[in-house]
Amino acid sequence: KIPDADLDDDEDDAAATNPETEGIKGSGADDAVQTEEEEAEENRKMEVRLQIMALMQQMFAQDPTFKKKPLSVLNKEAVAFVKKGDDAHGVAAYAKVFRKIKEGNLTHPELYITHSNRAAAYLNLGLYEEALW
Repeated sequence: KIPDADLDDDEDDAAATNPETEGIKGSGADDAVQTEEEEAEENRKMEVRLQIMALMQQMFAQDPTFKKKPLSVLNKEAVAFVKKGDDAHGVAAYAKVFRKIKEGNLTHPELYITHSNRAAAYLNLGLYEEALW
């Protein structure tokens, strides 16, 4: 005779140790660790987003006449930050470029390069969704 037992516990243990199901959501013990890692990554992304927003406000405040500058000068400022490896400042500086473009209803045949460079800075920061904007 087989004793009545809670088979669910045994199945969870088997799933957690089965190499075929290891790392799959809902497969056992890895779920808690995976969730903690995902939460930590989301917190990191939020901190970077907040840092960029603060840098944007700071840059707009420090350069209230930025709209009078040529697009090429604003773009060079942003590129300089990115080349130094300061992607957060680079993204914030690109905000000045795109604000001038939007508010002035401007266009340029090579604007796609500016979009691409800003996307690369976002990717370097791990902000993949923002890179698509």
